Amino acid sequence: CGACTVTLRYSDGRTGGTELACMKPVEAGMEIFPCPVAEDTAVEPVANPELSTLQSAFPTLSRCTKCGSCTTACPMSIPVMDSVLRMQKGEFSAVAEDFTTCIHCGLCRFVCEDKVKPHNMGLWVRRSLGMSRNLAIAKTQASAEQEWQYLLVEDGELRLQRAKKFRQSERIEP
Repeated sequence: CGACTVTLRYSDGRTGGTELACMKPVEAGMEIFPCPVAEDTAVEPVANPELSTLQSAFPTLSRCTKCGSCTTACPMSIPVMDSVLRMQKGEFSAVAEDFTTCIHCGLCRFVCEDKVKPHNMGLWVRRSLGMSRNLAIAKTQASAEQEWQYLLVEDGELRLQRAKKFRQSERIEP
């Protein structure tokens, strides 16, 4: 979940870096510093997201200087920087696929000097695409229900006519 993100430093001079405390065994001489996490305002997902919607929800999107720190920090080996570049192009399906394994530890956000918030944007893209899919499914289900109501009319003669017409054309034509 990322709640235990820490920065490590060793007394013997070894490089520490950022880690998840729940995944890193404690060693002698290790200094542990919890990573400060600034409070974030929630950004509601939208159906059928567009680049302009993402840019207005996350104005930091254009700040990326392509340093690659986010990708290096990711414990799940997500190509975070490449995904940010995809977001800038509006390639949301690829972004959603990139962030499928994201554990939202926030390390990419923590190391980003440009304050881009890649994991927040990745989650927003995934939720927005999911919302779009749910709306499409609901519309399909409503359409199927209307088709059944059309075919199952109470008048037996009319029902038979409609069933024959449907069998021939394989479509409902009210």
